Amino acid sequence: MEQVFSQLSKIKQIEPSESFYLKIDQRVRGLETVSYLWVSVAAGILMAIFSIEFFITLEKNQNASLTQVIIKTNNLLYNE
Repeated sequence: MEQVFSQLSKIKQIEPSESFYLKIDQRVRGLETVSYLWVSVAAGILMAIFSIEFFITLEKNQNASLTQVIIKTNNLLYNE
């Protein structure tokens, strides 16, 4: 085990060049990002879709409860 540590201690640490940070920074800044306008528009559309779906299901549930209350019976024995 000591042999491994002695070999690892002999490894020389390499100093990065001064332009290394600048190259990374330029790459990061060069990436295209999504603007906040598009994110807010997408969030608004999703909120509208979810709220419309919520109100539609709420209305369907209310209509279903009304049909259970109003029962239509047909007591006709003969066609007149």
